[in-house]
Amino acid sequence: MAGGTAEQRAAPEWILRKLAEHGLPYQIAGGLAAVAHDATRPLNDIDLYAPLGTGAEGFLADIADHVVWGPEAVADGPWDIT
Repeated sequence: MAGGTAEQRAAPEWILRKLAEHGLPYQIAGGLAAVAHDATRPLNDIDLYAPLGTGAEGFLADIADHVVWGPEAVADGPWDIT
């Protein structure tokens, strides 16, 4: 990953490790995914999609110190996501 800061480049590996520890399937989207593909756009947040059922509580507790918003349901225009 050429774009982003050293912390931003380390973020995908850390997130993937945490998801694997809790056995959660996932999708990383938005700015972090773009940075992972060498985009040079600014990284403002991490869009992470994972099921909020079994295993999610432990994952969310494990990463809580790093979460500044969410998970939360959002219904705005074409978006209806959690």
